[in-house]
Amino acid sequence: MESHVDEKITDTETTSESPATSNTPKVAKVPKLSSLLQWIRRTKIINKQTCKVTVALILVIWITNPQMIPFLPANIKERLTQIAENLWGEVETIKDVLPISWVKFFQIIIMAMFLCLIAEIVKTILTNISFQNKRIRTFVTVFLSTMQYSFAIVGLIWALRIMGIDTSIIFAGVGIVSLIVGFSADSLIADMVTGAFILFDNEYNVGDIIDVGTFHGEVLEVKPRSTLLRDQGGNIKIINNSNMRDVINRSKERSRAVCDITVPAKLDLSVLEDNINSLLKALENEENVFLESPEYWGVESLKGQEMVLRIVAWVDEHNVYRAQRIINHAIKLKFQELHVWG
Repeated sequence: MESHVDEKITDTETTSESPATSNTPKVAKVPKLSSLLQWIRRTKIINKQTCKVTVALILVIWITNPQMIPFLPANIKERLTQIAENLWGEVETIKDVLPISWVKFFQIIIMAMFLCLIAEIVKTILTNISFQNKRIRTFVTVFLSTMQYSFAIVGLIWALRIMGIDTSIIFAGVGIVSLIVGFSADSLIADMVTGAFILFDNEYNVGDIIDVGTFHGEVLEVKPRSTLLRDQGGNIKIINNSNMRDVINRSKERSRAVCDITVPAKLDLSVLEDNINSLLKALENEENVFLESPEYWGVESLKGQEMVLRIVAWVDEHNVYRAQRIINHAIKLKFQELHVWG
C-alpha cells in the first residue's frame, strides 16, 4: 500500500495497517444508581414491540379475569367477574396459566434490578481501571461476558423459585436435554472450546493487532464464543472463535516502518546521506514513537534519472503508519531546504 506525502515521497507497503489507539488512561468513575436505567436504555430491552406485547397480555388477563385487576374495590371486581363468566365461562382457571401474584411479580422485578445493578457496578469498576497488561485486559473481557451469562441463568432459576416452580424437576431432565442440545449446538461448543485454547495458549490478547484472513484490526474483546476486532476505519468485525484460523499476531514482535524516497539520481549522494543521517538521529529524541533511532539503509533501486532511498524504523505495530508520517514530514522539510527537487 502506498500513500503519497508529495509526488516524490512515498510509503511502501508495510506489514500491516495499524488501527488508531489511545494510550490515555481512563479515569475511574463512581457507579451511580442510574446505571441500571442507562443499561436498559442502551440494550433497548424496553421498546415498542415489548411494550405492545406486555400491554396486550395484561389486557387479556384483566378482561378474562377481573379479580386480578389491582386497586379496584371488591364489589366492582365481583361484578366484573360475573360479567366475564357470562361471556367466557369459568374464568377462575385462567390465572392458573401464570401462577404468579402481584407480590411475586414485584419480587421478580426487584430481583432482576438487583442482579442488573450488581452486574453494572462490576462492569463499571473493571472497565474504568486502566490495566496495562494485555493479558489481564483479555481475562477481564472474558469475565464480564461470562458474568452476563451466569447472571441470566441465576436470574431465571431465582424467578422460577419465586413463582413456586420446583427447579429440581427441571434439573432432573438436564441429562436428556443436554444430549439434544449437544447434537444441535456443536458450533457453539466448538466456539467455546476454541476460545478456551486461545486464552490459555496466549495466541492474542486485547489490544493486539492481528490479521484474520483479509481482515486486519485491533482486538477489542475476547469472549467465550467470539472475538471482536476493529479496523482503522472504526469498523467492528465479530468472528466466531472456531473461525479464528491462520491468525497473524503483529504485536508479538516489533515492526518495521519502511519509507522509500525518490530523488534525482544526479544529486551528490554523500552530501545527501550526511543530511539524512543527522536528521534521523534527531528524530529519535523528538518523538516518543521509535524504539530506536531510524536507520538509513541506502539506495534501494535506480530508475532511469531517479534513485530510491530507503529509511527503516523499528516501532510497535500500532505506530507503524505514524512513524512513516513523521519521517516523511521531516524529510520533506529538509529536502526543501536543500532544494533537492529544484
